[in-house]
This record gives sequence, C-alpha cells and structure tokens, in this order.
Amino acid sequence: MVSKIVPILALLMLVGCSPSTSTSTSSPSTTGTATSVTTPTPTPTPTLSGSLDMVTDHSLDAFYSMDLYVGGETFPDVLIDTASSNLILFGNSTVCPTCSQNTFPDFTPTTYTPSSQPLDNGQTFTIKYGIGQGTVALYQDNVGLLANGPTVSYPIGVFVSGTQVQNILGLGYAANVATVQGTQPPLPFFETYAQQTGLQTLFSINLCPDGQNGSFMTFDTIDSAVPTSSINYTTILQDSLLQQPTYDYYNVSAQTLSAVSASGQVTSLASFPTQQSDFYLTVVDSGTSLLYLTQSMVNAIATYYQGKPATSQIPTSFWNLNPKKAETITPAQFSTLDNLQITFPSPNGGTFTVTLTPDTYIINANTAAAPEYVSGMTVAAAPTNTMPGIVLLGQPFLQNVYAVFNQTTQQLGFAPNQALCNSSSTVSAQSEMRAPLMGRHPLHKRTHISS
Repeated sequence: MVSKIVPILALLMLVGCSPSTSTSTSSPSTTGTATSVTTPTPTPTPTLSGSLDMVTDHSLDAFYSMDLYVGGETFPDVLIDTASSNLILFGNSTVCPTCSQNTFPDFTPTTYTPSSQPLDNGQTFTIKYGIGQGTVALYQDNVGLLANGPTVSYPIGVFVSGTQVQNILGLGYAANVATVQGTQPPLPFFETYAQQTGLQTLFSINLCPDGQNGSFMTFDTIDSAVPTSSINYTTILQDSLLQQPTYDYYNVSAQTLSAVSASGQVTSLASFPTQQSDFYLTVVDSGTSLLYLTQSMVNAIATYYQGKPATSQIPTSFWNLNPKKAETITPAQFSTLDNLQITFPSPNGGTFTVTLTPDTYIINANTAAAPEYVSGMTVAAAPTNTMPGIVLLGQPFLQNVYAVFNQTTQQLGFAPNQALCNSSSTVSAQSEMRAPLMGRHPLHKRTHISS
C-alpha cells in the first residue's frame, strides 16, 4: 500500500507541508520552572468577547480555516497563516480565469467578486508560498471577523492568477506585507482591525489534531476555558539577521529537543540553532503542516529510536519524509514511540517545556482502519550567504497547545490543549488525500510589478 501514498506525499513535499492525524491517547502538556508571565487583561468588546468557534480542520487538504466576512459575503475557508501577512482571496472567473483550474483533491475555495475598481491603476504584484505562487491585485472592501460585527475598509489582495494558492489570512507582522512596488504597504488586516475597533493585537489559536473537534480562535482575549496560570510565555525575537532588526515572524528562541519515555525518563537529543551563531530562525507557523528541523535534529531522533529495541528496525531514513520513496512504520512500532519535548526560555528566567505526542509528529497517511504511518518531519533548507535557515514549528507543534500570539507584549504563550479537544469528532481521521493547498514557506517572499 506504500505506492498508494507516494504521489500524495510527493505533492505534499513539493509545496512544503503536511499535517498529522490523532491516534494516540497520550496527553500533551507544558511544564515550567518559572512563573508564567501574566498578559495584560484585555478590554472585551460586546462583539468580540469570548471564543469564536469558527476554525475548521480541512484534514484531507492539510489546512485549518476560519470564517471571514468580506463585502457582506461569508468566506468560510480562509486559511489561517501566522507566517505571512497579506489577506488575499480567490478572484472570480472574470477576475481570475485560471482560478477555476486551481483544483485540489477535496476542496475548491470560495471566490471573491470585487465591487470596485482595482487600486494602484490595476498594477499587480506576485507573492510566493513555497512553490505555490500567484499574481495579486488590490481592491478596497469592508472586512469583518463576525457576521454581524464591526467591519473595516481594507485593501484586499485578490488573486488574478495563481497555482497552488488559497484564500488566506496572514496574521504576521507588518514587515512582511507584500504590495505593489513603489507604494506604501498597508498594515496587516488584523492590526488594522484592532486599531479601528479598539482591540489588542492579541489572538489565540487552538488547533486540535485531525479526527478531533474543538478547534477555535479568539481575538483580543484569552478563552475563559484556559486558566491563565496554565499558559507559559516565551519572548518573540526580532529578526536580528536583517540590516535593521525588526519583528517579521513569530520567531522564538527554542532551546533543546528531548524525548520522554513512557516511564518519564528525559533524553536530550539536540539543541535548536540560533540566529547569531547558526544563521537560523525558529518560526511558529500555523500554515505549515510539517516540522522543519535541522539535519542534526532529525538525525538525533533517528539515533534515539535506533537505540530502543522496540523501534530499532525503523530505518534512519524514515524520519526525513521522502516524497519519492515514502517509508512507513507498523502500528506496533507506532504504539511504542515516545513523546518529544521542546524547551523554551521564559521572559523572567527559567524554562518550560511543550510536549509533542506521536499522533501529531507522525502522519497516518491512509485510514484509521488501515494505517500507514509516515514521518511528520523533514529537514529544513540550510542557510545560504543571503538567506537564513528556518526551523518551522508547524501544525504538528500547534496541535499540542493552545497558543497565544501577543504582539502587544511581543510574547507567545502555550498551554496544554487536550482538555479543549474532543476525540468524538465526526471529522475523519483519514488522510489519504493529504495534498496541502499552498507551499507553506512564505518566508522572505519576493514581489514585483507584473507586465
């Protein structure tokens, strides 16, 4: 049955991502040796107080989406991306004749019909997401987060052509907003929305593993179901590799990767690379569905499992997902895998850990009835003379935590999310059609005026 999943994994790797399924009963956790940093209490608004249960897990197509309301129309399929900063929608057949050809195994995006003339005299720019890319024009329209909530006027990007692209809401920083060359880029949508509606630039995401429900987002506030004492914070770092250091991604200083046995024994595997010494960023990205790790980190995981009798027959090459020769492990081998653990520094000293369970860092690439387990990690591209290497903590990481993204304090917060996710979901745990919609590596993207 391996041959059945090879073409799917090939597409997966070409665009740079793939998520995972829930099969383990292990509970993720975060533990800390330092007191959690308390986030300032936000001032709730009548329309945005409490949880917005609007996140959908498109498990067959490898992305999580939220509802967005544009020009009075509902867009229920907007990809949530914390590593890009543009709001871009599919154009209709008049605006984007090629969009109808942008087909995916299980999904067709909602298209947008502009109600006004394009901005900037119709000039366009290109944006790249891995190998996915599109040409974009800007249109002004009213955008909101709730059906009957406040809206703001915003210059929406609209794909006028593209391949392997999707409706997307970039929740990143202003430094990464792409726009027409020679024009002033707008602020990211949520920053604009927050300023005009009096919200903090704070949002939180709970992404449940495939096969479980309970995924949601909140804006301006932390969900009441999450005790603030359970949230451990780490500092968002400026990108110091730029000529002028700035906040561009949710870049963190992860410290070590460890394995934790069933008996609780912790084995240190590898250190995370750093900006200054190793020319790497470590970015938390909701739109990436693999863990992108350094070669030494992947090798350390392979060596650890080679040394355990129950998993010594797993080839070392298994751990670096290979689209041309997908390697699988048996259910018996999967059942003996240990948790992985990442250590982060706390802003006020000390450290805390986030635990990744096997059902998030291993992908069931077939069905629950006939599982075919493949690795949910791959080796990140090494740095070059002009580009840093980027370790990506994608969905296999975020499926273990309730994550708070706070641009007001420049901190990320993580709390265990097992109590927020319900394994009785009607969402299929099957992932045989895992073909992600976008190349989820939008970092350091390039733009230009189209001819």
